Amino acid sequence: MGGPLRSKADRLVEESRARAQKINRIKLPKVTSETFITTMLDEGRDAGILSQAERDKLELRLRDVRAKTTESMKRMIVAWEREKNVQLREKISFFCGVMNVLGSALLVQTPEWIPLWYTVQIGVQLPLRVYSYKKKSFHYFLFDLCYAVNLICLVYIWIAPGNVFLFQACWGLTLGTLGTSVARRHRASSLLPVLRRTR
Repeated sequence: MGGPLRSKADRLVEESRARAQKINRIKLPKVTSETFITTMLDEGRDAGILSQAERDKLELRLRDVRAKTTESMKRMIVAWEREKNVQLREKISFFCGVMNVLGSALLVQTPEWIPLWYTVQIGVQLPLRVYSYKKKSFHYFLFDLCYAVNLICLVYIWIAPGNVFLFQACWGLTLGTLGTSVARRHRASSLLPVLRRTR
C-alpha cells in the first residue's frame, strides 16, 4: 500500500535526519554578555563606526543598566525573603483546610450540628475576606453571587427555617449555579488558598 509515496516519505525522513545531524555538529562559541559588549565596542572603534563620545555614552548606559540590574536583584532577594511569611500563611491555611474536611466528615454522624458548624465557618472566614478585600480595594468583589448565597443560607438556617421559597432558593443556587461553577471554573477542593475556601 502506497509504495511510491512510502519510499518518498522515507527519503524525506532520511534527508531531514541528515540535515539535523549536520546542524547538531555545528558548535556555537560560548560568549558571555561582557565579552560580546567589549567585542562590539572594539569592533565599532576599529571600523570607525563609533566615535569616542558615542562609545563613552554607550559605556555610561552599560554601567547604568548594570546598576539597575544589581538594584533589582537586591529588591528581588528581599521579596524572596518575605515569601517565607507567605509560606507560613499557606501552611496554616492548609492545616485549617484539612481540619475543616475532617470536622465536616465527623459531623455527618451528628447532622444537627452542621448548621452551627457552617455558621461558625462563615462567621470566621467572611469577616477575614471582607478585611483582606477592603485592604486591597477589592471590596466590590464581595457583591459576587457566592457571598450573597452564603448570606441567604444563613438567613434560611437561623431566621426563616420553615420558608419553602427560601429553601428552594438556597437549594437551587448552591447546588445549581454555584455547584456547576465549581466544575466549570476548575475550583476544586483546594486546601491551600484561603480565597477558594470562602467562595
